[in-house]
Amino acid sequence: MNTFKRKKRALKDRKNPLLYAFWSMVNKISITMRFKDFQVFGRENIPKSGPFILVSNHITRWDGLIVYESIGRPANFMVSPNELLGVQGEVLQSMGSFPADPRADLINHSLQLFNKGEAVVVFPEGNIFRDGSTHPFKTGVAKIAAAALQAGIDLPILAAALHYKDNGQIACMAVAEPIYASQYLSTEKPEQESNTRNLKLLCERLHREVCFLRDGLGNSGDRLELFLGKPKKPALEMLLAAGAAEAGKAESTLALTIVAQEKRLQGSSLPERKVS
Repeated sequence: MNTFKRKKRALKDRKNPLLYAFWSMVNKISITMRFKDFQVFGRENIPKSGPFILVSNHITRWDGLIVYESIGRPANFMVSPNELLGVQGEVLQSMGSFPADPRADLINHSLQLFNKGEAVVVFPEGNIFRDGSTHPFKTGVAKIAAAALQAGIDLPILAAALHYKDNGQIACMAVAEPIYASQYLSTEKPEQESNTRNLKLLCERLHREVCFLRDGLGNSGDRLELFLGKPKKPALEMLLAAGAAEAGKAESTLALTIVAQEKRLQGSSLPERKVS
């Protein structure tokens, strides 16, 4: 049986230098008007030149604008295809956004951007989550880093965290020191099993870095992940309470069973047990 692999759609870099300058100014004004304070910790960890990948948690529609302003130079954002529709889509693409579409050739597009010395920003949770927890990262960002390493580019990968305080009036961003793909991946093409495992390890490392940064900014939703090494499950407290209730029911059932068994034994012809 012949297998047919569909060719992925090529993406085009649609950044416009003039529009980039204009929208950068608009973005700066918008942040100044929306927030009474804007704090960036670890800004020195963001390279002033050369390619890099930045990953971050995603909790509001303002996240991309905050990251955009913090980087301070042209960067490219991988966003949901739905974000690139209509007038908004035209604006975002003029600033370097491209769709996180599995049908598109995301890896080659990213490599072209890296070869131009530009950064790529990814929100690897894949969606906005407002429950206070950093959800598991998808492996796409690790695959891009692995492809870059194969192409001879050992990218710095920056983990960043976003947090909003004072009823959303203060925007905070923290950036960790870079992690390099070569710390987890090899320039030689590894076996499929080894490659999958290493990609997962890299994603887990980035995830924990983001959790740690968020905790430092004042978000306590990831402490279970940090101290127990397990992702926080939705409604964990409810699950634990339900488990405790089930355990209590089981103990009661066991006690009733033992009592019933003792009564049956006492009423039978078996010799009475003596306690010595």
